[in-house]
Amino acid sequence: DLQAADVLAMGEGAEVLSARATDVAGNQGPAATRNIVVDTVAPTVLTTIASVSDDVPDAGGGGTGALAANAATHDNTLELSLTLSRALASGERLVVFDGATRLGEATVASNATTGTYTTPALSNGSHALTARVEDATGNAATASAAFTVNVTADTPTATASITPGAA
Repeated sequence: DLQAADVLAMGEGAEVLSARATDVAGNQGPAATRNIVVDTVAPTVLTTIASVSDDVPDAGGGGTGALAANAATHDNTLELSLTLSRALASGERLVVFDGATRLGEATVASNATTGTYTTPALSNGSHALTARVEDATGNAATASAAFTVNVTADTPTATASITPGAA
């Protein structure tokens, strides 16, 4: 019988589990085994959002490029440049969040300590973007500091009026 205490006593790394069915008469079926890896340790890599950029000009034709923290932008798909304190290990991925919402995985070249990510279309309003490394089992490193932006991407509605009798 596998008990919770047995699972808790397993150390980090490779383990072999074996199971056998026994009926009420004590007859046993063949044993089945499974190799597992116990991984409860989070990656130790620091992530920083180095910059957030937009490419949609404001009404005056400017306003593209790197954004300051807490800046407003008319662009709802932003480009993030990310840095890592070390290259990703096998099975690790760099993940981007908007608050608690997972947006997706950044692109990081093999053995690189930088990555990029383009957000999906963000709604108007404030967005606290963070990034963190996760390993193959879902253990997560500490998230980066939040980079907050305010998206104001709606196009103003144009109106026209017709005045009767005007020449």
